[in-house]
Amino acid sequence: MGRYDRLREFRRLDPDRDYHRIYRDMALLEFPWDMTMGIQLGFYRTFAVPGISALLDRTGRMTGHTQRRLDNTAILLFEVILHGFEHERGLAAVRQMRRVHGAATRQASTPQQPWRIANHEFVYVLGTFVIPVLRWLDEYAWRPICCHERTATFRFYQELGRLMGVRDVPATLRAFEAWFDTYEREHFAYTAENQRQWDATRTELTTLFAAWLPRPLAAAGRRFADTMANALLDDRVRAALGVGPVPAWAVRAGRVAFKARGGVVRWLPVRKTPLYQDKLVTPSYPDGYRIERIGL
Repeated sequence: MGRYDRLREFRRLDPDRDYHRIYRDMALLEFPWDMTMGIQLGFYRTFAVPGISALLDRTGRMTGHTQRRLDNTAILLFEVILHGFEHERGLAAVRQMRRVHGAATRQASTPQQPWRIANHEFVYVLGTFVIPVLRWLDEYAWRPICCHERTATFRFYQELGRLMGVRDVPATLRAFEAWFDTYEREHFAYTAENQRQWDATRTELTTLFAAWLPRPLAAAGRRFADTMANALLDDRVRAALGVGPVPAWAVRAGRVAFKARGGVVRWLPVRKTPLYQDKLVTPSYPDGYRIERIGL
């Protein structure tokens, strides 16, 4: 297989009909590392919305069980990406997403203050799996992405939103992108709950990074990883999460490194097998998992 053969295959498909096939191969074969980074950065943006971070804060799932919460999200999304919406495992993952969100809402509620997740927050969360990912690919992927890939990404999450019962998702990718940017301008605001979600997540990420280093280097590695994690966020997100000034060198270094990585990947052999073929192996579930137990 040549380096651009998969792109030519995508262009022969109909992204409005074959969106799962295109998106699955993008995520697991063509851009697995870049799309994982884009999805992670999109997920972190949800902490900048006070309504979302307040729910997470009241349940304590992110601050008290950070790695498990991250793994739960990754597993359910992976199952849908791998199997699609017509396979039993993909549908089981969608059902579990709905169940987990309902359970989180009930957990955060009290008789005096019933909790409701606003539909616009669901639409925004859906958008974080689309807009930041496409923008990351535009900036750092080993090749430019095409219109079929953009449409397939949007259609995949549009269908996920429909199955999740999310209403009023914009009808086109262009409209969704405009809605997404307006939503962030109008809703991003600093709260202590926002900062707690990011602090817990960043601490987990830097601890995992430091664990791979020799003990004498662990402390310095943790500080470096902490700086770089903050540098990955844009100014608007950093302000909403209470992140202080980030050294300019860290922002520049990150951009140079990611662009250089894309240039290297362009000359590597084509990936012929998915990054993960059957199930994700995560720190929280080293021996495997059952979809119906994820998040409970």
